[in-house]
Amino acid sequence: MFNIVGNLVTQVSKTPFKQFVNANLFNAIGMNATSYDYKSAIAAGTFAEGIWRTGESLTNPGKVVATWPDSIDAAAGAGGVISTAKDAVCPQPC
Repeated sequence: MFNIVGNLVTQVSKTPFKQFVNANLFNAIGMNATSYDYKSAIAAGTFAEGIWRTGESLTNPGKVVATWPDSIDAAAGAGGVISTAKDAVCPQPC
């Protein structure tokens, strides 16, 4: 459902969903450390990278792989927002 809404925003605004939300929501209300762009979060030192395991089973611990979906724009409507605790609690100057 959220992916459909994300795609609808892209189609109507003629702007990629991530870019539209950054410009019209996050930046507009002062959430300057919030984005869909993990590269900016890494550069700012605010990115905590998630991990997952490949090949995991009851007898094999698998391999830990650090990952972030760089090319899944279609799923942006369903999640992928990167933020800080400060932005989440108090987006505008408190």
